[in-house]
Parts: sequence; C-alpha cells; structure tokens
Amino acid sequence: MKDAELTRSRGRAPGRPRDLTVEAKVRAAVVAELSEVGVSGFSVNSVSARSGVAKRTIASRWADREALITDGLSSLSARLTPPRTGRLDTDLISLAEEIIKFAAEPRRAILARCAAELEIYPQYYARFRRDSFDRCMAAVEDVLVDARGRGELRADVDLGVTADCFVSAILGSRSFGNLDATAANRVSDQLISIFLRGLGPLGTREDNGY
Repeated sequence: MKDAELTRSRGRAPGRPRDLTVEAKVRAAVVAELSEVGVSGFSVNSVSARSGVAKRTIASRWADREALITDGLSSLSARLTPPRTGRLDTDLISLAEEIIKFAAEPRRAILARCAAELEIYPQYYARFRRDSFDRCMAAVEDVLVDARGRGELRADVDLGVTADCFVSAILGSRSFGNLDATAANRVSDQLISIFLRGLGPLGTREDNGY
C-alpha cells in the first residue's frame, strides 16, 4: 500500500460516515413542532417522527428537551443589517421588506405562541424575542442614528421607541390586516410615509400645525 493510501486508511473513522444533514432535519422539525403546539405540547418523540431521525441519535447531539428547544429557537435568529442607502425613506422601505419576509411562517406562529406561553416559559421566549425581533428593531434604530446624523431626524425623537413602533406597525399590518399582497404593500407604504412625516424636522412637514 502506498504511503498516501495508508495515511488515508488510518485516518478514516470506522463505521458509517456522519450524516451532516441530521442537525438541519432536527432543527426544522423542532421549529415545526413549536409553531404548531408551542413549548407546552413539545414532544421529542414527535420531533423524531417529523425529522426521520432516531430518538437515540437526537439524544446523542442534544443534552435534553430544553437544549433542543433552545437550539430550534436560536436557528430563527434575524440577520438584518442596516441597508445604509444614504436616505431614511429608502432605508425604511428596504427594512420593511426584509422584516415582512423575516416574520413569515413559522416565526409568525411561534410569535403567537409567545403571547400565550410567555408567563409559563419566559426563558425560551425572552431569548427568541432577543434573537429575532429585537435584532430587527436594532437594525431600524441603526438607520435612525444615521438619519439623525444627516439631519433627517428631529433631536427629540426617541430612537428606541421609534424603532419598536416601526417594527410593530409593519408586523401588525401583515399579521392582522387580512389583506392581499397589493393592499398590504400599500399599507406598508402609507405607514412609512406617516413615520417620515412624524420624524422629520418641523420645518419640512407639509402641515406645520399637525
């Protein structure tokens, strides 16, 4: 046997090769389980059935039920970044589109579960909110900071409150408006227009008495 072949032979682990898709299958099953039954109804047996991964295999990679839930929720983390187009209006339009995509299923269903189970399982949902929706608000707050530096924002505007209101308004219009895509986009445009009028310097408003 040649030296290179001998080295490869000695370095090869015995048995079947590791299935690198197991984690992805299990996480997807965890998210589906949480979106349908929440933490209260969460079952490792059900996750095993959904994913097609043996329960023993799951147990070998996640210490317990809690670790499995935490990992599943963490996989939904937001990855929004400030678009920094150089203008507040185009920044907000871009972020609104990304927030709408981000808040589609299964996150929307899990968010509804948050409201119902928050008092029972605060440790899970506090992390979910931090990794998901708080990151959306952080991206909005970043573009507001930039806008203030360009003089597009009044000095008295509370950036944290504004970011929270913006994200909540965009999500609320999609989650509870029962609108088709065209109407929903029109509502988003109107919301952004309202925010821009409310945030800008007083001298730039169309109605100075508003």
